Amino acid sequence: MTAPIYVPFQHCDALRTLAVPYGCGIDTVGVDPASAAPAGIPEPTLTPGRYLQEIRSAIRAMRALHDLLPPTA
Repeated sequence: MTAPIYVPFQHCDALRTLAVPYGCGIDTVGVDPASAAPAGIPEPTLTPGRYLQEIRSAIRAMRALHDLLPPTA
């Protein structure tokens, strides 16, 4: 489980490291961080910079996954 902002990166990276080489099934679940956080531990504020960082991470993970896959006809 992860916060929705991290799902694209984590899912692509899991596919690249587990599904492709080992054939594992992958489920990536994004949950509301406020409902999943332990009591007393605040969630970090999602700023525009954090969103941009995660978008960049997701793009890089998708590119790495794409580069790993064999070309199709």
